[in-house]
Order: sequence, then C-alpha cells, then structure tokens
Amino acid sequence: MRRLNIGSGPYPKPDYVNIDVNRRWNPDVTRDVRKGLPYDNSSVDEIMATHFLEHLSQEEVIDFLGECYRVLKPDCTLFLGMPLGIAGPLEHKTFYTEHSFDTLLQPDAADYYRQDFRWELVSQTVEQDCPDWCEGTLLVVLRALK
Repeated sequence: MRRLNIGSGPYPKPDYVNIDVNRRWNPDVTRDVRKGLPYDNSSVDEIMATHFLEHLSQEEVIDFLGECYRVLKPDCTLFLGMPLGIAGPLEHKTFYTEHSFDTLLQPDAADYYRQDFRWELVSQTVEQDCPDWCEGTLLVVLRALK
C-alpha cells in the first residue's frame, strides 16, 4: 500500500512516504510537488496534505488536486487540512471557508477548472485546534471517482 504525506514538514507520519520541499525536515522524498508527483497514474492508495494547501496559490491548488487525482487509484482518498478563515502567516497564499470546495464538487468541475478529475466529498469538519491566528482547521476528505 502506497500512502503519501505531502508537505510533511517536521511532522513525518509512520507508514507514509513523507514528501517536503525542505531538506531540513529529512523527508523520504525532497520535492517541490508543484512540479508534479513522481508516481505513475493510479498508483497511490491515499494522500494526506495537512497545513500545506494554504502555501499554494489558487492556480497551484487546482493543479495539485489534478495531480493527486492522477496518481490516486480509483475510489481512493485525499485527506486535506487547512486553516479556516484568514490566517496570519505571510507565507499563506490562499484562505479557506466551509464553502471553498463547493465548486470543485460540482458535476462540471473538470470543465470549469480545465482538469481531468471528479471528486466526491466523503466528509468535511472543523476542528477548533488552531492558535489565535485562525478560526480552526478545516478537514476535508475527498474520494477520487474514476
């Protein structure tokens, strides 16, 4: 079973391939995933990306979701976690609300975003675990419909 932890930073997960652009965290794979994921089509069982998406521009987020879809096996899941609301750190490029993924889940999303993907929402919750610079953590689980 191949499971990816993308943007692992200083929080590697056991039994996952930990991927980060920064070598100082000693990831299993050092890579800027904005340049793609080094895996074949439909070869990954699960992807986790927590406190990672907010560091990408909106266009990069859509491209990243397309790349996740490409490498995930049919009906496998993508776990996302990101700060809810306006977050303070300067390196944050995108901000999320409970409605941020609404368009992504529409039947015509692939055409709208010009991507080859079709996602189904498995769950969406908010955890109140953030420091005072955000309103909580938005947790979204998506299933790749192939």
